[in-house]
Amino acid sequence: MTEAEWLESTHLFGLLDYARRRVSGRRLCSYALFWVDQTLHLLTDTTRRGVEQYRVRAAEPGRVIEHTWYAYSPGFSTSFTHGSAANHAEDAAQALQFNDWTTAALVAGRAVAQDRVYGPRTPASARSVYDLRFRFWEVAEHVVREQVFSLRCAVGNPFHAHTCDPEWLTPTVLALARAGDSGDASALPILADALQDTGCEDGPILNHLRGPGPHLSCCWCAALILGKG
Repeated sequence: MTEAEWLESTHLFGLLDYARRRVSGRRLCSYALFWVDQTLHLLTDTTRRGVEQYRVRAAEPGRVIEHTWYAYSPGFSTSFTHGSAANHAEDAAQALQFNDWTTAALVAGRAVAQDRVYGPRTPASARSVYDLRFRFWEVAEHVVREQVFSLRCAVGNPFHAHTCDPEWLTPTVLALARAGDSGDASALPILADALQDTGCEDGPILNHLRGPGPHLSCCWCAALILGKG
């Protein structure tokens, strides 16, 4: 994969396959956790508790997270193409606990798309089978775009290492970066403005912070400013 392909591609599986070979496990784990979290309301109590326990373990200081690859195992590959939103959510949570973050994110995205279409918020005008099927693929494409953006939010650009100019690190910038790092995505566009006020002209950083989202709490821009790498 080239840098241009990484920056422009919307082929989620290809991006994830590249990222898992080039990016730290902790960042991919955070990415997968974000998407599994979007499906918590679909999980059984037992599976939800398992996800919470996994989150605690993954957050332990200095914990080394090993990545395993189960994407083509019979159970996951079958559930990825068939089943309800709840079934996909359960399989995504199971993949997460196997440290198979690529599958967890992919299947969780499928669960999110199905839930958005077939859940209680489905418009009355889209009740027919034909309309629902059309609506699913439309929503699924939107979810994939969200997943692609959030993957880049988690891992940045593996082809280019950004540096942080010490002159950017004003109290305002640091406070906004901490807010973004704690999960307040609304702080990130303001952070872009604050960085620009300090003289920052790094286009990829400014454009990402002003991007449509969803932004993760482990956003690479906030991590760079806070010295988290």
